[in-house]
Amino acid sequence: MSLGIDLPRPARAGIIAFPQPQAEALGQREAFRLNLRRLAWLPATPAFFPDIDSASHGVTGRAPRELRRKIQAAFDDMAMREAGRIDRLGPVWAAE
Repeated sequence: MSLGIDLPRPARAGIIAFPQPQAEALGQREAFRLNLRRLAWLPATPAFFPDIDSASHGVTGRAPRELRRKIQAAFDDMAMREAGRIDRLGPVWAAE
C-alpha cells in the first residue's frame, strides 16, 4: 500500500513536514512536523504513556515500513554529519 509519502527536502535540517493528507494516512488528525534533532528516550510506563495498558496501547497510527526506513536513514545521515546538534531528552538519558 502506497501512502504517497516521500520525504520532502526539509526546510530546516532535520525537520520533516507531514501535511494534512499525509498525516491522515498515518492516523493523525492534524498536519505535523517530525524533528529528527530531538531524540527522546522514555520509559514504557503509564506515567509517560497513559494508554499503554489499553488494547491499542495508545497507538493512534503507524508509519509503513518503507517510511520508517526513510526516516531512520535521514536520522542516521544527520547524526553522522551533525551529532552535536541532536538533543537527547527524557529521564532515561539522565540515568546513564
